[in-house]
Amino acid sequence: MRTAAGFGLILGVLALGGCAPEAAAAPATPRAALTGPIRVQVDARDAPQMVLHAKLTVPARPGALTLVYPKWIPGTHGPTGKVADISGLRFSAGGKPLAWKRDPEETSEFALSVPAAASSIEVELDVVVDKRWGETPDVSDLNWNRVVLYPKGARSSDVQLEPSVQVPAGWHFATALRRVSQAGESVTFQRVSLETLVDSPVVMGRYGRTIDLGTALGAPHSLELVSDTEGAVNANEKQIATYRRLVGEATTLFGARHYDAYSFLYILSSEGDRGNGLEHHASSQNLGVPALFSKDDEFRLASTLLPHEYAHSWCGKYRRPKGLATPNYQEPTRNDLLWVYEGLTEYLGWLLAGRSGLAQPQDSKDALALIAATLDAIPARKWRSLGDTTYTPAFGQESNRPWYSAQRARDYYPESLLIWLEADMLIREKTGGARSLDDFLRAFFGGTSGGAEVKPYELGDVVTALNRVAAHDWKAFFEQRITEVAAHAPLGGIEGAGYRLSYRDKPSDRQGLVERINKTINERFTLGILINDKAVLTDVHFDGPAGRAGVAEGSVLVAVNGRKYSAELLRRTIADNKGSASPIELLTERDGFYRTHRVTWNEGGRYPYLERVASKPDTLATLLAPRNR
Repeated sequence: MRTAAGFGLILGVLALGGCAPEAAAAPATPRAALTGPIRVQVDARDAPQMVLHAKLTVPARPGALTLVYPKWIPGTHGPTGKVADISGLRFSAGGKPLAWKRDPEETSEFALSVPAAASSIEVELDVVVDKRWGETPDVSDLNWNRVVLYPKGARSSDVQLEPSVQVPAGWHFATALRRVSQAGESVTFQRVSLETLVDSPVVMGRYGRTIDLGTALGAPHSLELVSDTEGAVNANEKQIATYRRLVGEATTLFGARHYDAYSFLYILSSEGDRGNGLEHHASSQNLGVPALFSKDDEFRLASTLLPHEYAHSWCGKYRRPKGLATPNYQEPTRNDLLWVYEGLTEYLGWLLAGRSGLAQPQDSKDALALIAATLDAIPARKWRSLGDTTYTPAFGQESNRPWYSAQRARDYYPESLLIWLEADMLIREKTGGARSLDDFLRAFFGGTSGGAEVKPYELGDVVTALNRVAAHDWKAFFEQRITEVAAHAPLGGIEGAGYRLSYRDKPSDRQGLVERINKTINERFTLGILINDKAVLTDVHFDGPAGRAGVAEGSVLVAVNGRKYSAELLRRTIADNKGSASPIELLTERDGFYRTHRVTWNEGGRYPYLERVASKPDTLATLLAPRNR
């Protein structure tokens, strides 16, 4: 999964075969809960009004029955199933209404009694559309977990469903599910397990396009675009070619695939955030802006999104930490290995973007420098380990909340990228360049080509697989970087690759790109502040120059040295104050109160980049070079 906030923007069809996660402690599905497949019919014609309707026919035996609404949604790593979005819920049997009761503690559970003569019950379910995926009157999606109920205690791999959907008239749609029949906008799909259904979203929009990305390892691949803007789906041949190379690089890297066909599902919405994505075995659900293919800046900034979500088909879906391979969607996940599930995938997204040409070499280096410098500077490193950030989704901390530098957020994405880069460099060093992390990736995540499968692992399995590639105390390596509180970011990978993190007096082209698109000014490495286009200080380093001068997060920057604030003025003032004994005076406003702050900073501009170390080989260039020629 990728999110638009924080580091997500720095790096900026055939059926699935359902397979039960190998969770040894999981109880078997109660026999009384399974009397046949559930039929789920979704009417999405009111999606333009932000409502979905569903009718479920649930086979059931007479007596007590508890149905549950999915709560812990795969890929989100938290209890993100929004039962509060239910806007209508009616149960009946033989046309007669049935009374139901919500559990007062587990509010996603609904208890009812099936009448003596009934063999099934009917459920009518209405939900408001979740706007997380940029839904507008002309573009929407269907995540099946939002429109289903299933028997309490059932394993998601055991519950079978017969799904169908009616999309708005004239809309284009795409999914990894196999179609059985279609009449107009009404589509019936092949029977699948609940596990497979939840793993197979449908994207839909007034405008759409299917782009063939070719066949690799015997499986077809496609790019499916939907949008509310007519010209948004007009990707050019050069852009499409990079996605074809992405497929080639990924399948070459892993050597096997775990799907029968793969679709990149891309929603390009006028209300969309950049960088949002969610992984699935045979597809990925991605969100971008309508200008993605028409503006170079937008395409560059999104370079790692599809590589990240695609790599999840191997790292996250096929091989999955045991704590994330839960038997159903009511079982809480254990997130302590998210630095592998998401962190290694973040590395893979950066790596595959470089190898495929989605990101140019200098962009990849500049992105790496910006990540490393941001992590190295945050005050929260003094109290919170990287490992502790893996619990962030479970306790509901949003990725875009304020106080990032004081609290940390989902740093298991970017910081783990640095750690896995370091692991790669260490393998190369230990083996005299004969082996690399690529060998571990192929051995651990490759396997044998076929349909969807889940093969859980624990940390010990990762350590063992790495030792087969290069002998080392990998357990201690990871414990030090994951569980210990560290004042500085792990920079060993950058240094092992022949570079060092340095600073210049002008922002890199990559930093300029991020600032233009995000409408921010990043002065974290000088005054210790981040400012948005409304002049609001969205992040303040408490131990930075501005923080020590009393500047508060959330305040508005009004003036710099007595002159009305502008981004250009602030950056020029920082540069001109180099070597001066005078402070920089900032005037801020918050809640109607004005304060003047005398900020001590005379080192001029300070912006990160990677500096080559001439005495070492340029292993980054080797690392990012294409493999699929």
